[in-house]
Amino acid sequence: MAPLNHMRHDLHIDLDIDLVFPIKDEVSAWLMCLKAELLFEAGIIDTGERCTVLQRAAAVLDQAPKQAA
Repeated sequence: MAPLNHMRHDLHIDLDIDLVFPIKDEVSAWLMCLKAELLFEAGIIDTGERCTVLQRAAAVLDQAPKQAA
């Protein structure tokens, strides 16, 4: 059986990154990073999709207020 990401590309189904990886705040950004890494390791998303999610999360995390140590 072909990995899911190959099946999705063969069927020309586009992944709606905003729907599958909702990033609203700092906590959701961290969770979506974890989700993207796990789905990538499982072969469900490809490198480009993973990078897109990580870039979106990084943008949110860069804007998050820094807590004093």
